[in-house]
Amino acid sequence: MADADTQLATLAQVDGTIAAVDAPVWLVLLLSWGAPICSVALTLAGLSTLVRIRQQRSVGQLSIVPFLSLLLNCATWSLYGVLQQDFTVLVPNLLGAILGALYSTQYVHFAGNPALDALSSGASSTAATAASSLESPAMSTSSSLSAGIANGSVSSSPASLLHAQTRARRHLLLTLLMLIGVCMLPVWLGAEAGAYLVGRVGALLATLLLASPLISLRQVLRDRHTGSMPALPTSLASFACAASWAAYGYLVAHDLNIVLPNLIGLLAATFQLVLFATFPSTPPENLYKHRVWA
Repeated sequence: MADADTQLATLAQVDGTIAAVDAPVWLVLLLSWGAPICSVALTLAGLSTLVRIRQQRSVGQLSIVPFLSLLLNCATWSLYGVLQQDFTVLVPNLLGAILGALYSTQYVHFAGNPALDALSSGASSTAATAASSLESPAMSTSSSLSAGIANGSVSSSPASLLHAQTRARRHLLLTLLMLIGVCMLPVWLGAEAGAYLVGRVGALLATLLLASPLISLRQVLRDRHTGSMPALPTSLASFACAASWAAYGYLVAHDLNIVLPNLIGLLAATFQLVLFATFPSTPPENLYKHRVWA
């Protein structure tokens, strides 16, 4: 019996599978449908951030990393789903890859326009800026950015704007080149070895995707607000997505490539929710103005 267990453990380390776990049929069906639905919810949650960017005509303090991570991660897992013939993995990740491409291209489009709406009203008074922040809590970052430009604290020179947009384009191009390299693995190594490496790459990328909002952790702790992080629905969707996929990978697919990154992502999403519960979504001075003007 001990020899059999040792061989099973060795097999898990070699091909990324884990021992089958007897799960009720209803639970298998729930996870087979629930995990993809959570993935779709996660990718669609990014629409709230995209809407905010389009309303402000600015990316503000947001990083392009979460969007590029979504694109690269979902495209890689779509390929893994094809190689493994697992449509539960393929379908939601294909949608995620399409939306990731949309989010990334929109970010690049607005990366050179930090405050087009603010420039048209740069002569407005501080009182008018404070009043505009009461119109919608989601626009508070744009309002503070407008005030920064009026005071000269935010650079809006053509050179700096062009540099920001060029940098975003380079990051997008690098991501596409990496994606091409991943897609070529099955061609170079064959389907079986290619699937193994694609799964390992996908596990790494899934970890980066689920933890990518923490890239602004230092800024959140410094500014004492979560305005530089993606919207709260994104973090909630990340939590549900990581939990459901970890359960699916363990109970249904028996695949460590799915289980391990999602366990790490679950911890990262939990920490994101702690940040949202600890700090406000707008700068403290905006909250103060809200109380005064209310």
